[in-house]
Amino acid sequence: MLRPAKAPEGWTAPPDMLVPPVTRDVTDVVRVEDLTDPSSVGAERTNDQAPDEIDWENPPANPSELSSDWEDVTHPEKAKNTDNRDFKNKNTGEEITFDKGKEDKPGCEGTDHWHRHNPNSSSKGDKNLDTQGNPVPKGSKKSHIVPKTN
Repeated sequence: MLRPAKAPEGWTAPPDMLVPPVTRDVTDVVRVEDLTDPSSVGAERTNDQAPDEIDWENPPANPSELSSDWEDVTHPEKAKNTDNRDFKNKNTGEEITFDKGKEDKPGCEGTDHWHRHNPNSSSKGDKNLDTQGNPVPKGSKKSHIVPKTN
């Protein structure tokens, strides 16, 4: 059923913001927060479509398996000198690092793995996130997220 969009009670759009007419059922397509985000204008997202998130219990085996929402933001010097790569999600701002394992190294250094950067980090003690999104220290075992294919 089509119906006009209704803003939450007491909410008004800023005077400089244009809110396009909604041509689909609001409950199926548009979240209230999308009405206040100019970048969502013209984009369709149904409630059953999650934003591009990685399943950290079973992360990609390598960066080539990331969606196009992930941008390689590796510093040129790092890219030139290592096989490790930094990525940032264009939609969410989430930052991650892929560390390529080295065949002659033991433990995590010898295994391909990911690091999730903690956006709220205040020290090395909470620099990364584990598979569940909990803060963990830099270099800790839980900060190294290994693809299950390894």
